[in-house]
Amino acid sequence: MKLKYTAGLFFFLLILLQTTAQVDDENQVRFDLDNLSFLAVYDTVNFCSNFIITSKSKGIIYKEECIERITSITAEDLDSNGRKEILIETYSGGAHCCSSLYIGRIKGNSFKYIDTIYWGNCGFEIKDLNNDGRKEIIGCSDMFAYYFTNFADSRFPIVIYSFSNNRVHIANDEFDAVINKEIKEIKAELQDYLKKGFDCAKKENGKYEAFNTDAGSVQALLAAIVANYHSIRETDEAYDYVKKVYNCPDRANFIKVLKTEFKLK
Repeated sequence: MKLKYTAGLFFFLLILLQTTAQVDDENQVRFDLDNLSFLAVYDTVNFCSNFIITSKSKGIIYKEECIERITSITAEDLDSNGRKEILIETYSGGAHCCSSLYIGRIKGNSFKYIDTIYWGNCGFEIKDLNNDGRKEIIGCSDMFAYYFTNFADSRFPIVIYSFSNNRVHIANDEFDAVINKEIKEIKAELQDYLKKGFDCAKKENGKYEAFNTDAGSVQALLAAIVANYHSIRETDEAYDYVKKVYNCPDRANFIKVLKTEFKLK
């Protein structure tokens, strides 16, 4: 009974907040769409968000208690069909992790989630990349975070999502020009190491150790290049490039890691 009373009181207060003038603070996220109001309030005691959607005519149509912290609520017509999807961004907290994007839809007087993108340490933007009226969600994959070197020197491949039939799907191979531009930029960064030279990873106890070294930074850059090439079905070109520029004794092992651990083959 106590739990029910607490929950009921909480949602009464949320309704009260929405019907009275109040300045938003860092623990509240508000969003209005047509006759709907979205409100997420972060509970600093339990470290979670309470989320409510109210209709001006129907009252509460959806509520969730103590979910992952909601950091933004927006709406976009991702598939250009005249109906906006609700985009809810969450963050788990911590130094580097983790964010997700939940995609939902309002139908009549109900709300439901239809798909999710897990971003980890990555952010995203929404943009119509090819001017076809449909918006893409552009972010990155943090698959290489801390693997080859420290987080600051890790590099993340770009990931482009398209939305159709109520689902997101990776669409990198539909945007070769965007991916190739990203590859070119990472290669330019890599050239700084190649021009000045760098020490290869040293073998210690039968294993090459490159973490927190220039060799690890080079591997991080190369890994992102390979992943970007792989995403547009140019994997062979990726490994040809690795063999051309990375002449360290651990090259074969580095390539093996990319193919086996990260499935880039």
